Amino acid sequence: MLPVSYLFMLLTNGIGANLNILSPVVSMIACYLGFVIGSALITGQKTQLSFRMWKFFILVGAVSSLFNGITLSLLQHSDAQIISTLGYMIGDVAGLIASFIIIMYAFRLARNIRSEN
Repeated sequence: MLPVSYLFMLLTNGIGANLNILSPVVSMIACYLGFVIGSALITGQKTQLSFRMWKFFILVGAVSSLFNGITLSLLQHSDAQIISTLGYMIGDVAGLIASFIIIMYAFRLARNIRSEN
């Protein structure tokens, strides 16, 4: 993912956006931190990690999005502006939900194709 992130940054900087060179690294660290915190929150429950734990993935995505928004806002504006942080969070969570919908229908299609054979 890191090479693709730098390619995206190179392309967006080429059209006039001014992104910080540490943005992809900070985003990866924020995602890992969100996963660790989400895992710690769910550890006390008596559930095992499985594909049916979509709520866990939504929680991890939202926590990661919060950390990603704060850190990217700090990099871009030298302070955590609430509008910038919310913008990152809305974009990240919207992408997360869209990805979940696509994956849900892809798995449903695969299950239907498999049951017809």
